[in-house]
Order: sequence, then C-alpha cells, then structure tokens
Amino acid sequence: MRRRGSPRLVRTYESSEEIYYNKLVNFKNSHPDKEIVFSIGAVKLSRGKNAEVAAEMDIRIKFMEWAAKECGVRVMNFYTDSLFSALGGEPHQAGSAQATEEDYKKNAVHLKTLAEAAASVGALLVLETHHGYIHDLPVACRKIMDLVDHDCLGVNYDAGNLFLHREGGSIADAFRLIGDKIYYAHLKNLLKLPNSVMCVTHLKEGHIDQMEVMEGLKKHLRSGMLAIEYPATGDGVIAARRDMDYVRFLKEELEMQ
Repeated sequence: MRRRGSPRLVRTYESSEEIYYNKLVNFKNSHPDKEIVFSIGAVKLSRGKNAEVAAEMDIRIKFMEWAAKECGVRVMNFYTDSLFSALGGEPHQAGSAQATEEDYKKNAVHLKTLAEAAASVGALLVLETHHGYIHDLPVACRKIMDLVDHDCLGVNYDAGNLFLHREGGSIADAFRLIGDKIYYAHLKNLLKLPNSVMCVTHLKEGHIDQMEVMEGLKKHLRSGMLAIEYPATGDGVIAARRDMDYVRFLKEELEMQ
C-alpha cells in the first residue's frame, strides 16, 4: 500500500490528506500484520536553495517519525534531484547523465542525515531506480550508497524503469552492482515500442524476465517487501489481482516465503 505525493499535508486541521492518513492508522491498528510503505516525495538535495532544502528535509524527517510511530512503517521510498537536459527528455539524457561530482557530494551529505533519521525510528530509506533522477541507474546508486555509507539507506530496485533506460543494463548487472543494497522492489512489465513509446503489460507476459528478477530478490531483498505496479488505464484492482496470482506462482516455484 503506497501513497504518492508530499507528506507536508499532515496538518493540525482536518483535510482530505489527513482523512486518508487517519484511515491508514486505523487500518494498521486493525491489521497489525499488514505492511504500509510511503513514498515521501522528492527534494532537490544538490541544486535546491539551502533554506528550501533544510525546510523540506525537516518535513520528511517529521513525517518519517509520524509514519513509523503511527503506522509501523519500515520502508520509506524517496527521490532526490530530477536532472534534465536541455537537449531532450530521453532517459539516457537526464538523471545521472547530468550529475556532477558536486551533485553527488551534496546528495550524500543530506542523504546521510535522512538515513540517520530513518535509523532512529527503525526504518529504511530507499532510493528508487527511476529515470530522470540522479539515482536512475545501478552504477549511480552504487556511487551514492558508497558515498553515504549508511546501513539504513538502500535502493528500491525497479526493473521496469531500468528496462526503459538505454543504459539500464541487464537484470544480472543490477544485482551484481547493488544486490547488497536492495531493500525494496517494484515489479512491473513493459513492452518497448518505436519512438520511445511503451506499453504496460501484465507480469506473466514476460517482456521483462520476472523469474530472473524474483530469483535475485530471493537472495538480496532485505526488507522482504515488494510492490506490484500497474501504471495503466483500466481496472487497477483486477490488474493487480492477476499480477498477484503470477507472483504467487513465481514464489512457489522459487520456494520463497
């Protein structure tokens, strides 16, 4: 269960966001065995103004404290700088392709602070392999992980996002580079078409080798948690149910818990 968007909307008065968060608290109280994962938004850690970065960091830290205390959240998904090129919007032209050594250093300083905050509440902070961000590729994630060097900072491995990236590499490459830091994962399947067009398909269609992905996750996935993503039109509940059936099949084949 995930919620996208900024956590800044947890306020002292009743808002639609507060109603949602209150429902999650009630859900967790009623189902203590269920896990909730929040996506806590993005902060321009390297290229934002110092005062703005400090304010945004404070918001995220307070939200992590609330989420861990009230919802028992153990994993927080996070994004840093979205770096785009004036040359175009293709994945290989953005993200880490635009990053400087200074960008990495600034990210590392702030990410260490956030990782320490996560550690203080017993949670893990993960950066999603997502095009457009400095942490788009396994090699970039490896660099960030080594610079920060904190046990509570890891990677949300999204094979679908890497599949779309010209420099995404193979599934084996990803596990070789960042296997020890994969704390969370997204599963989705995509079909690449000409002119940078993609079509979202069900996991069982096999455009991405989900068996290979799951084999790697069996060895490396630290939190034991993953999410099925089906970012397409149509009935998302039915789509998720079909994909969940396939994940159960893979887990049985691989003898995963």
